[in-house]
Amino acid sequence: MDTNKCPVCGNPGIPNYLNEAVVCPHCGSDLKIYRKVSELVEVQTQATDGTKKYKILSVVLPLIAIAATATVCLLSNPKQQETYYTQYIESKKLVDQLKDSVSVLNAQIQKNTSVPGDYVDYVVVKNDSPWGIVYKLYGSRSDWEKVAQTIAEDNGIWDDARKKWKEIHPGQVIRIKK
Repeated sequence: MDTNKCPVCGNPGIPNYLNEAVVCPHCGSDLKIYRKVSELVEVQTQATDGTKKYKILSVVLPLIAIAATATVCLLSNPKQQETYYTQYIESKKLVDQLKDSVSVLNAQIQKNTSVPGDYVDYVVVKNDSPWGIVYKLYGSRSDWEKVAQTIAEDNGIWDDARKKWKEIHPGQVIRIKK
């Protein structure tokens, strides 16, 4: 028997649920949904239209993850509900991260990531900060504050009175010099 772990309860010793229909003998969860997600991702990575691929994933994956977790929570016994709720919260965080990644990829596909000249369009994602943006584009730098200020000034999001960035929002596009 394979030593795969159940993605719901974490118990080992189940068959590979990505290759066949499996119901976990430990928690009773039907793992077909995980197989379907895997197949969807595999099919979508072979798609030729990148924009369509990421849009589909951005809609389908969060719905599947939330529905699967909610179903498991409702069907489990009361003692396991707290564990499943924790797993649900972790899954929701992962889904949010996936959504952010998908929005960045969609924006890059639509804009082809470059603009005329020596600039790159950067799409702000949830929880982005000036330091985070500089780190993503330039790596760890001791002069990150100066670089972040230059980026903000170039984009009209620098507040001279408070000497800090104005508020930025997910989906906002910032033009950054290469």
